[in-house]
Amino acid sequence: MKSMIKSIRSMLRECPFLSDFSKDFLDYTERDEPGNYGIFPTGEVLLWEDMWGNSRWQYNFVLQAVNWTPEDEQRLKNSEFVERLCRWFYEQSRVVTGFDVDVLSISAQNGQFVEASADGNAGVYQVPCNLIYEKER
Repeated sequence: MKSMIKSIRSMLRECPFLSDFSKDFLDYTERDEPGNYGIFPTGEVLLWEDMWGNSRWQYNFVLQAVNWTPEDEQRLKNSEFVERLCRWFYEQSRVVTGFDVDVLSISAQNGQFVEASADGNAGVYQVPCNLIYEKER
C-alpha cells in the first residue's frame, strides 16, 4: 500500500501553480531561499470505527511555501497564491485519485504568512490541510 504522504506529494506535484516552485521537500523548507515548498505531516486521527472494523480517518498536514516578500506587491501575489491553493484543494476534493484508500474529502484552510527571513527578502506562507478517508476491513 502506498503511504498517505507519498500520495499527497504526488497529488501536489500535479498542482498547476506549484510547478512555479523549483524544489519540494518533506518536513523541510529552505527558509532563506524563495521558490520552494515543504509538506509537513502533523498526524492522523481515527474519527470513527464501526463494529465490523470499517473506519474513517483524518490525515493532517501543513504545506509551507517560501517566496519573495520584500515588496508589498509580491506579498499580495503570495496571498493570492494561498487563496488559489485553498480553492484548488476544494476542487480536488471532487476528483481525488492516486490514493489506495477511499478519499472522501481534502481541504486546505486558514492559509497565512508566518515568518520572514532575517533579511526580509523571503517569507513562509503556511496552509493547514486535511484529508478524510475511509478504510474497509
